[in-house]
Amino acid sequence: MNINLSKKFHTIFKIKLNPKNKLYQNFDNYIPKEWQSIIINDGSFTQNLNSLFINPTKITMSQKYSIIFPEKLINIRNVWLENDSNNKVTFAKSIWIINKDYCKYNKIFNTIPIGYSLINFEVDIYKNLQEIFCGYCYDLEKRLQSKEIIWGRKYQIFYPNQSSVTIEEYFTPKLVKVFTFI
Repeated sequence: MNINLSKKFHTIFKIKLNPKNKLYQNFDNYIPKEWQSIIINDGSFTQNLNSLFINPTKITMSQKYSIIFPEKLINIRNVWLENDSNNKVTFAKSIWIINKDYCKYNKIFNTIPIGYSLINFEVDIYKNLQEIFCGYCYDLEKRLQSKEIIWGRKYQIFYPNQSSVTIEEYFTPKLVKVFTFI
């Protein structure tokens, strides 16, 4: 199933995380406490899921396509993160902008979670959380089997040779129940 969220996701609330934004200084006041450990977490989300679910998180590719330019390559990948019961827990869209000279990238862009790939291939990165948002989307509600508000985040990972990946993650409302249980 192809999902194009640019027109289908209806944002109710969004905070752009930059120092010029007045909400920036106290942005955690606007996020429900039960969502903060998921949204603001700076570590590998997939690794956190593996710790919670005990079993490895599975990735199901929904879409993948490339745009090739003389100096760079742009890859767009849409995936579902699922638990061992095949329940969808997160929809993630990543947009990769890669300097064509960056050979390690060929090993990174596959069906392995992005964080795992970067760690396994010892790629030095800088991660920058850019937006936190919530809203609704019929397609996501149907796939996540929930009518509750969907929280998400957008961040960018920078790595060598002027390459980067921008990731948008949309979390199932059921995740809060797992994190609240702990």
